[in-house]
Amino acid sequence: MKIKIDFSDFWPGFNKTDNYFFNLLKEDYDVEISSNPDFLFFSIFGNNHQNYKCKKIFYTGENIAPPIGYCDYSFSFDYIEDDRNYRLPHYLLYDGYYELESPKVIDYSMSNRKFCNFVASNGNCKERNDFVLKLSKYKRVDCGGRWMNNIGYVVDNKRKFQSEYQRAKIIVKNQLINTPVTTINKLYRLSKSVCPQLIEDLYVTGSHALLHDQLTEEEHEKMTHLADFYNTYTIRLENEEAMSEEQRETLKNVMRSYNDYQITHLDKFKLIAYYNEDFEEVNIEKVFNIYHIVLENVNKYDSYGIYANGILAESTSEASLQQFPHYERVNILAKKATEDIPYIEKRMEKYFQKKQAKKIMDAMFAIEDQKIQQIEHKVNHTSKRRKTIYKNRTYKNRLTPSTHLNSHA
Repeated sequence: MKIKIDFSDFWPGFNKTDNYFFNLLKEDYDVEISSNPDFLFFSIFGNNHQNYKCKKIFYTGENIAPPIGYCDYSFSFDYIEDDRNYRLPHYLLYDGYYELESPKVIDYSMSNRKFCNFVASNGNCKERNDFVLKLSKYKRVDCGGRWMNNIGYVVDNKRKFQSEYQRAKIIVKNQLINTPVTTINKLYRLSKSVCPQLIEDLYVTGSHALLHDQLTEEEHEKMTHLADFYNTYTIRLENEEAMSEEQRETLKNVMRSYNDYQITHLDKFKLIAYYNEDFEEVNIEKVFNIYHIVLENVNKYDSYGIYANGILAESTSEASLQQFPHYERVNILAKKATEDIPYIEKRMEKYFQKKQAKKIMDAMFAIEDQKIQQIEHKVNHTSKRRKTIYKNRTYKNRLTPSTHLNSHA
């Protein structure tokens, strides 16, 4: 069967006879490029599409919603509940995408990867440009595109160039119900007026740690007690015998994510926001979106130090995501159409596992809050604020008796 198509208003250098749509269609049709087409594929770089009188199919890889009221069909990144729109993120148009679903060899060479890169030819996005410039103040960003180039040449193989840099493996979004009540599980703010090196005010949860070269004796004592608590933390459920194998595995993973807590990270000390007097509580009663970034790592229990608004903080480890059972993965890989049914079944299975884990975590958060406040009270009332400083040395955590919890799962 023969069909006539044309392309209009695509980006400079777009090849009408060698692109995703043409190559896909020619597998089943005799395709002809025609100025009088049956179907027109058009994009956002012009208005020539208005001169065509035929079925119009919109496509964009930019952050622009498809004009459903104007076109007959659209391919876009958008999640739109309309049969005329098919979600086709731009990265699917490039070779090698589905290789991401294949097993990968992850070794310690990743620890030697470069910091960050930026490859762009379009300099019209002010927010993106500002981000790169601000990040570059703290550490060099290698810019390999035509825009903002600082490496002396324009890269001809973007994927190969970017493979030499550290990759954000997982980005997840979680919701936090913030409360005026003092608790570790709420938002805390570090103001730029208190910490001038910040780009802007930093908001983190109470359990998130900044990385410091040194701690006061009081800070060190609080973090030591916290590590003791986490590393000996055990949870016992009344109906544990009736749990399924999946539920037992969920519980095991949640516990392990707690039981390997260290107060040092490489040559830095951790200090959680709850114990950091530079932070102030956010007392707005509201539901906030919280994001966690996991950098690719050989050991899923390890994390990195990353700059957050210009100050060094700990990143999230892959294993610690078990503590956020109701998170939404933002950069999850799309599945092929043939996998839709089993994928939905897996999502349903995951949902029930997460529901089980959430019950466990809600109970654990209650105990955690109580213990954190006990530590705060104990240290504040038994030690004077001396100026003894703990500097850049590894500290072996002490052990204390286990904490047990009786609860229905």
